[in-house]
Amino acid sequence: MTHVLVMGLPLVGGLILGWLAWYRRWAPPLAVALSVGAVLRIVVMAIAVQDSWQPWDLVEDFRSTADTVLDGRDPLTYLREGGWHFLPLLAYLLAGVRWVGELFGIPWEVMARIVPVIADLALIPLVGKLTETTRSPDRPSAGLR
Repeated sequence: MTHVLVMGLPLVGGLILGWLAWYRRWAPPLAVALSVGAVLRIVVMAIAVQDSWQPWDLVEDFRSTADTVLDGRDPLTYLREGGWHFLPLLAYLLAGVRWVGELFGIPWEVMARIVPVIADLALIPLVGKLTETTRSPDRPSAGLR
């Protein structure tokens, strides 16, 4: 239960901020939106890294996939059955992240979460662009400025 509370509170805070932004038609500058998104993701990542429980796919499947690629083998044929259900490109991204982590001595639990954090931050401007509407004096845009 503690795990749900600790991880849920930052996510609920982000949901409330998102709802307020929609309700009040806030249109924050891109830098502000990226900053808030980065802080939220880094807080959640920091909590997740220190937790004693780690997802099975992160600890076992993703790590063995990265190691398989670094050994020069095809992850789609050399992993346990049912262990890899992702696009092949992710295997090579994880291999690169694993290599960089080993190079700088950063634990796998931290490095494996870097790709999703970067992907989430890349989505912020895309979602902002999708929510843009035409500006009019009586109704400002709901997207990013």
